[in-house]
Amino acid sequence: MVAINAFFDCRLPLEERFRLIQRAGFGCVTLEWRKEEGEAAFRRQPELARALHLHIANAHAHYDQTDRLWEEGPEGERALAYFLRRIEDCAQHEIPVMVLHAYHGPWPARDDPARRKLRRPRVYPTEREPASAVGLARFLTMAERAETLGLTLALENIFLGEVTARTTWLLEQLPQIGLCYDSGHHHCRREGTADLLRRFGPRLAALHLHDNHGRPMYDEHLLPFDGTIDWPAQMRTIAQTGYRGPTALELHQEWGYPNTGPEELLALAYERAQWLEGLRTEVIE
Repeated sequence: MVAINAFFDCRLPLEERFRLIQRAGFGCVTLEWRKEEGEAAFRRQPELARALHLHIANAHAHYDQTDRLWEEGPEGERALAYFLRRIEDCAQHEIPVMVLHAYHGPWPARDDPARRKLRRPRVYPTEREPASAVGLARFLTMAERAETLGLTLALENIFLGEVTARTTWLLEQLPQIGLCYDSGHHHCRREGTADLLRRFGPRLAALHLHDNHGRPMYDEHLLPFDGTIDWPAQMRTIAQTGYRGPTALELHQEWGYPNTGPEELLALAYERAQWLEGLRTEVIE
């Protein structure tokens, strides 16, 4: 089965996005809490998907409060309560996987020229000491709550140095947590994530597949085969992990295809997703 993110073009109304996704041939979607749209809009997403007979692969929790999880005190506890509510939302809507960032960090704004011009990933001093007992305890609480409710908490690999360190550390410490593998982020920071699938592949719970040209901090979210990722090798590695979930793309139309209409982009996306699914199936068979 092939999937695409429901937020591929946030300029469109929710209802139109889901209709276009279903019309393009996709049988599955991934969801996201969008801060600008509010929680009520998120709760409409599962209803819209199921009305169109679209399976839901996972939901991505918003990332702007993840930093608080590592802090002592009431702010950290409020962040934990927020993410526990999101886990309960997933359980209520029968969403099997919730994707979360281990950390967000001082992320350059999307329109900040520095984000596009950096020649190497930022490395923060705290990368040498990437985690804390309070953060570990909170992620354990979330993982156990998810497990109790019958779903998986999955951490996504990000190309920023400190996030990579914390993600790897948490995966090492907490076997209850799964991996959400993002091919584009991996390609932007190969030295930090090259062994993720080798080390944690049996825990692979979600995919974010998209392409780029391998430049640090240049997360383009292109269609597969429009960048420089070796997709036959990539899909072979994914297939060898034993992952059986959907082949899921994560695109952002306004980043890489601002002059392409949504119907045309989705038609191309469906074609490329099927191509990836075929590469993956060859290995499984």
